[in-house]
Amino acid sequence: MAFLTNLERLSAERARKRPRKSEI
Repeated sequence: MAFLTNLERLSAERARKRPRKSEI
């Protein structure tokens, strides 16, 4: 689901303060 992906992406961005496009 896109919601779960968004949550994980937000968590990763908060942890690294950088967008992880490779994760998508």
